[in-house]
Amino acid sequence: MDVIGFRMPAFAGKQRPRKRETWEWLIGALASLDRRTVVVGDFNTQQGDARAMCGDCLERIAAFGWTVAIPLDGFSWKSPGRGSGRKLDFALVSPGLRVESVSYSWAFTGLAAEASELRTGLPDHAMLLLHVEAVPDSLAAE
Repeated sequence: MDVIGFRMPAFAGKQRPRKRETWEWLIGALASLDRRTVVVGDFNTQQGDARAMCGDCLERIAAFGWTVAIPLDGFSWKSPGRGSGRKLDFALVSPGLRVESVSYSWAFTGLAAEASELRTGLPDHAMLLLHVEAVPDSLAAE
């Protein structure tokens, strides 16, 4: 199994079209993989986002057999000062792997006052906890 870390830049303004280009590159790269693979990270997109924010890209990935593993509860990033949360961190799990569990953890915020206040320089995203299992080859082909 391959594990790939990924971070989508938060393209804005004149650079916004680069986000779509990067998603198109990622979708092409996923389609060419022939091994069990998990791509995990900060995608700066969440399910349900408008097409302009590339929310449709997650649907396209799921349509060719990949699982978009996003926790049902919680959020992975919170806007400083506004308190609104988004699910920008998740995993893309290839066919041949089954997601057993996925969740967010903010446990690190209890380690120091700086962490609990999400100050700059400390993580401002939750940890993504993911458990996958290989699907036996006989089932993966079905």
